[in-house]
Amino acid sequence: MDRNRKERKTHGSIDFPMAVYYLEGDKSSYTKLFGHWHEEFECILVTGGGGIFQIGSHSFKVLEGEAVLACPGELHSAVALEDLPCRYVSIVFHPSLFSAGLEDRIPLKYVDPLLQGEFTIPHHITGGTADGKQLIEALYEIRSLFLEKKTGYELLAKADIYRIWYLLYSNGEKSVESIHKRRGEKEKKAKEILQYIHEKYREDITLEQLAKMTHMSKGQFCRFFHAMVRMPAIQYVNYYRVGQSAKLLDETQWKISDVASYVGFNNIGYYNRVFRRYMGCSPSQYRKRKRIL
Repeated sequence: MDRNRKERKTHGSIDFPMAVYYLEGDKSSYTKLFGHWHEEFECILVTGGGGIFQIGSHSFKVLEGEAVLACPGELHSAVALEDLPCRYVSIVFHPSLFSAGLEDRIPLKYVDPLLQGEFTIPHHITGGTADGKQLIEALYEIRSLFLEKKTGYELLAKADIYRIWYLLYSNGEKSVESIHKRRGEKEKKAKEILQYIHEKYREDITLEQLAKMTHMSKGQFCRFFHAMVRMPAIQYVNYYRVGQSAKLLDETQWKISDVASYVGFNNIGYYNRVFRRYMGCSPSQYRKRKRIL
C-alpha cells in the first residue's frame, strides 16, 4: 500500500476503531473532500445536495440518500455539483472492527479476500434495490447513534456495520485481478501528485512541474489529473490552499494578508476572489461567522 500521502489521523480508538464525521454545515463551511487514502473503510452518506465522487479511476454522481464506499488504500475525493451543495456524513472504520481474535472466521472469510483483491464489493450504493434500501437505512441509523451516543450505542453501531457488510458482500463478486492491478499505475501517479501538492502548496506550483513528474505533456497531464481528481490541477492547488487558509482563519489571529501569503497567494485581491468562489463569502466574513458560532 502507498504510504506517501496516506492520512495519518486515528479514527475512533484501539478498542473501538470507528468514527463518524458530520460534514453537513452551511455553504460557508469548508467541507470539500480532498483526494486522500487511509487504512480504514469509509462509507460516505450524502444527506443533502449531491456531488461527483471519485474512487480510483471511477466516478459516480451521488445524490441525497445515496452513499459511496472506499476500501483501505483506495484514493477517493469528491466535488459538489455546480447547482447543489454537498452535505454528507463520513463513517470510518478499521478492518479490525470485525475481529474478535486471531482465529475469528469473520475477517478470514469475509474481509481478508476483499483486502487481498480476491473479491470486490459495490462502491456506489443507492436505495433502488431492497438490499440498497436496507444499507442506506443502516447508515442513517449509525449517523443517529453517534449523534446521541446513548449507553450501549457501540453495540448497535457494530451490529449495523455487520448488517451493511452482509449486504455488500451479498452483492459482491470474485475478482481475478490482484489489488495492485486494480489500482494500477494511474492511481499511483495521482497519489504522488497529490502528495506533492499537499506538501508544496505554499510554493509556486506550475503545470510544467506536475506534468514533468508524470512524464506527460501538459495536455496529457491535464486530462489525466481531471479524470482522477475531478477538477483541473491548478484549480485543485488553489482549492487546497483555500482550505488551509480557512484553518488559519479559524485558529489564529493573523492578518488576512499574512494568511494569504503563507498559503501561497502573492496577491491579496486574487486570494479574496478565489476564497469567495469556493467558500461563498470573503475571508473576513468567514472569520466573523466562525467566531459567532
